[in-house]
Amino acid sequence: TLQRSTKIYSGQDVTIAISFDKGYVTITPKVAVGTPKWLESLLSFLYFAWFVFPPLVIIIIFFLFGRDPKTGITSIPVLFEPPKDDKRRLTPAEVGTIEDEEVDSKDISATIVDLAIRGHLKINETDEKIVLEKSNLHLSKDTNKLQPFEQKILDILFKNRDSIGVKNLSESDKADLAKVKDDIYKAVVTNGFFPHNPDTIRTVWVLIGVAGMFTFAVVTGIVAFIMAHAMPRKTLKGARIKIDILGLRKFMTSQTEQLKFQELNWFLFEKLLPYAVAFGITKTWAKRFESLHDLPTYDWYTNKSFTNLMVLNAMTSSLSTSVSRAITPTSTRSGGGFSSGFSGGHSGGGFSGGGGGGSW
Repeated sequence: TLQRSTKIYSGQDVTIAISFDKGYVTITPKVAVGTPKWLESLLSFLYFAWFVFPPLVIIIIFFLFGRDPKTGITSIPVLFEPPKDDKRRLTPAEVGTIEDEEVDSKDISATIVDLAIRGHLKINETDEKIVLEKSNLHLSKDTNKLQPFEQKILDILFKNRDSIGVKNLSESDKADLAKVKDDIYKAVVTNGFFPHNPDTIRTVWVLIGVAGMFTFAVVTGIVAFIMAHAMPRKTLKGARIKIDILGLRKFMTSQTEQLKFQELNWFLFEKLLPYAVAFGITKTWAKRFESLHDLPTYDWYTNKSFTNLMVLNAMTSSLSTSVSRAITPTSTRSGGGFSSGFSGGHSGGGFSGGGGGGSW
């Protein structure tokens, strides 16, 4: 009951003060609401693992499964002739693919030159145009000795025709020629140089890189992109052949090694010319023969004027660019159209040579 000594009127303010002895009322302390420490630690660990562990796993996979087997060979012996697999001469396309684990325009160009030298077609250069012609010797050649991708190239070039100008290659021809890359990859796997298609392995790791970028694992994506090119591995057989290939390249590019050989001649020039195309060293290879004279007339190559080292180098040089344009999807090409003649992936020549020698 409240009592007041004075009268309280309606609407008048009243202040009431109440006090209690200390301890009479229990006050509940305020409880802090937040994430448990164990959960914070777990989330921090998962965040760290998401960015760090996948790149480490990729690197570990490379060291375990991406490196070539050890051959036990500590130095590269010089090789003076094309590498062989059980007495079979490796084709320039196989050599180029084993060396860099990738099929490119140089490998297909080298195959065309090699088929010409072996008598399956002719290269005729006239009026600033290059025409590929089916050789008169083609029907007498044992095509059973051709690799499937070599036969496919001949079938594409000479389907229902005896000659084809480079400018006349149809879009269908170009699409078929691009598919030859798959056949070359299949050949190096079938012949035991790779356990799996190198291009497929690269593609898988590129896709992993893309997935990493889209899932915010940027570091993983970058590492996957970087390692994609290194992931394809050879078999022990392929790794040993790679040593022979490097030995051949060493011979073709080192003047010192060629002087040791001391038998440079036009037969050797022609024999290894397709491999120079595959390696991308046609200019270097031709320069090694500048001291020789009387360049022979080759059955597989003709032009309107005369043939010398500069002309041959320019022809093989332009061949790679033409093939590159043919096997590159139209939407990704820079510039338009298919160049007249074979246009080039290797450095052109500014030198001349003489002649003499035979055909391989």
